[in-house]
Amino acid sequence: VGVILAKVIHPVTGALPHGAAIVSVIAVCLLTAGHAWGWGPMPWLVCSEVQPLHTRAAGAALATMIHFLLTFISEQFYLQTLALGSRGSSTSSPPACSSWASSPTS
Repeated sequence: VGVILAKVIHPVTGALPHGAAIVSVIAVCLLTAGHAWGWGPMPWLVCSEVQPLHTRAAGAALATMIHFLLTFISEQFYLQTLALGSRGSSTSSPPACSSWASSPTS
């Protein structure tokens, strides 16, 4: 999606051609579907396998809370890091990687 936006977006007006917009939306939908079917449920699956039975509910609740909190924080700064990435470097992935790596279920 980033490559499409970098190649076809108008540098002055910021306009995006209709075809490129459709391709971008389809690419994001495919990425989301792939994540939902693959790595999406992994924190809850791993948490249920690692926790002992008597602490499983509390562990799952804590893992879910931390997962949602780190996702929220990561998404709040996504646009700022995407703007930094417009200079040619990929700076939008470190917040996502750090929130995944710091999750207690990862």
